[in-house]
Amino acid sequence: MAARTGILVLAVVLGAAGCSASEGDAPATEPPSASAPAPAPPPASPKLELVSWADRLCAATRLFDEKPDRPKASGNPAELPGLPGHGEMIEQLEWASYLNEIPDFTQASIELLDGLGPEPVAGGADLAGGYRSALQRLLPEVAKYRADTGSASADAVGKVAELVAALKTDGPTVSDLRTRDPLFAQAHGAAANCGPQGMFPRPGQGVPTRTSPVPPPQQTSEAPPLPPAADGDNVGACFDGTCEVKILGQTPIPLDDRFRLPGMLLATPEAPSVQFTGAGQPVTGAPGVPVTLLGTITIRVVAVRGQAAVLNFAPA
Repeated sequence: MAARTGILVLAVVLGAAGCSASEGDAPATEPPSASAPAPAPPPASPKLELVSWADRLCAATRLFDEKPDRPKASGNPAELPGLPGHGEMIEQLEWASYLNEIPDFTQASIELLDGLGPEPVAGGADLAGGYRSALQRLLPEVAKYRADTGSASADAVGKVAELVAALKTDGPTVSDLRTRDPLFAQAHGAAANCGPQGMFPRPGQGVPTRTSPVPPPQQTSEAPPLPPAADGDNVGACFDGTCEVKILGQTPIPLDDRFRLPGMLLATPEAPSVQFTGAGQPVTGAPGVPVTLLGTITIRVVAVRGQAAVLNFAPA
């Protein structure tokens, strides 16, 4: 009896030890915690070279998307204050300006495309080539309508306007490249000439190339008003070459034949400068930067505010 009791006690002890070992062999474990996803890297920013390339490309292709205003044949052209009877001459001056600007814009656009340099984005060279070939076909077609004030006609203006309206690239468009390449789309948004304030290029002048968006000016105070002009807005007072007038928007200014200009001068203010057309290639004046045309008359820009200016004329 004592022997059986000892055996039973030993079995109980061994069983307990076995249970303890079993529990130790399979300890309870918690499921591994899921690690947080790594933060996404910040989007790449376009290099300055790509922004500059986009800026020049947009200026070179502006004629495809934005058509210069076509002067109209009103049948009742506006007269100049103080100089009645010159409405028809004003109209012809506007026609001549248009007929000469379109070939200039076209030639300058080709020059910009020729000078774009290596493509900074895949497909850039093919895109530029499609625009270039279309402009090269357009140039001789519009250049044959170049005219001075005396020979410009509404018919020629209409034909040139039709040619410009029909202008299409021979390859992919800038919009196609923006859709395909997000980095180029960013560069396009940062380029000044790709926005609404972009400009048409002119032969030999290139375009201002900005490599970052221009921040809006901080308006600490309102711009001062234009100073008074001795002759008010009476541009007819300039006929003898001596006047000081205020102009608003594109304004024809009559000058006597002795100044060797073709009848009238076209002044276009756009702060901070004024462009003068009618004596060959357009020239630009600004406050502190007078211009002399054909060695016969000097124009001093007294002040410019937006699309208004005060001009002072004097014989050279």
